[in-house]
Amino acid sequence: MSRESKIVTEEVYVVELIEDGEVKERRYLPGKSIHYAEDCAENWHNGVIREANV
Repeated sequence: MSRESKIVTEEVYVVELIEDGEVKERRYLPGKSIHYAEDCAENWHNGVIREANV
């Protein structure tokens, strides 16, 4: 039997949705670009995302 293991660092963007100083949700965006993460953050600021998924 041959076993191997590998520790890999992967870049995953996380957007914290904050309301009244409290983190309401942390959205993990695996496989998404920084631009997607920025759009998600902007959508929260602009009210496109109305409520966090708590």
